[in-house]
Amino acid sequence: MLLLSYIFVYGDHYRWFACQHIRIVGVFTLVFAVLTLYRLLHNRYPYVELQLLKCRNVVPILIVTFLAELAFGAEHTLEEILYSEVTGLEELTKESQYLWALPGMLVGIALDLYWLKVQKWKVWKLIGIAFLSISAYTLIMYTTVGIGVNIEQYRFAILLRGFGYGILAPTLMWALNESVPSLEQFFMGLFLFNILHMYLAGAMGYGFYTTIFSHFLNADMQHYGQQLTLTHLDFSHFNFGEFMSGTYLHSMMLVAIKQVYGYVIWFSLTLASLFLLLDIPAVRTNIRKVPRWPVFAIEFLSGK
Repeated sequence: MLLLSYIFVYGDHYRWFACQHIRIVGVFTLVFAVLTLYRLLHNRYPYVELQLLKCRNVVPILIVTFLAELAFGAEHTLEEILYSEVTGLEELTKESQYLWALPGMLVGIALDLYWLKVQKWKVWKLIGIAFLSISAYTLIMYTTVGIGVNIEQYRFAILLRGFGYGILAPTLMWALNESVPSLEQFFMGLFLFNILHMYLAGAMGYGFYTTIFSHFLNADMQHYGQQLTLTHLDFSHFNFGEFMSGTYLHSMMLVAIKQVYGYVIWFSLTLASLFLLLDIPAVRTNIRKVPRWPVFAIEFLSGK
């Protein structure tokens, strides 16, 4: 788990498997994965029973957890780049900005309790609402991000992000509790849930988005740089080095951030549409079949 997280977090820095360092870590990861699987299969009392994966809805819950953390990876990566590299906020200011996610989490948890405990509705539409909240967050960030934008304008987007997180995490744990027969298996499933939630999917999302961001940033700088070479500049009145390392670089980073947010919008909207469609009842199966007209006429005339 730690080795996989290391690969995903530092893979972009070391150029992934083009670096011998990452290849060695990858080999050790495979070796430890085989040893762990062997222990789970042959130990009399494993810390995670593989029979757990055969329980109803356990694998779908883990898949939804993976997809949700992949969507939330945009927040971990892009906001850190925006606040640290572009706007240059201090750590205390960043943390005070992130605190706006807390009210959204509380509202999301309250909606969970009302939805699941009071009304006892299905979880499909609730998960769809959570992904709609993520898509709203990414859409607001996509349309708001800029160099001269006040950081207070990001607070509502951060609140929506916290709202989506406050819905997804308790809902998935509640669904996991409903899917396993015993408390012991619930904690085994919770262990797998936290591996995906806290380590693998989060680290994978970080590595995924940093790689895409680097690709877009390099492509944008190359594209706009080609246009810049066609411009006649008076270097006696223009500090070209300061422009490239300051305004130009920050502008290209903002363009790359917007591009990544655009893909996340489509990704989260697709997931939200999928879960909202799954909640549509099978209407045709509830319609009473009408008999053929001759049969209906005979029953009517016979007085049945």
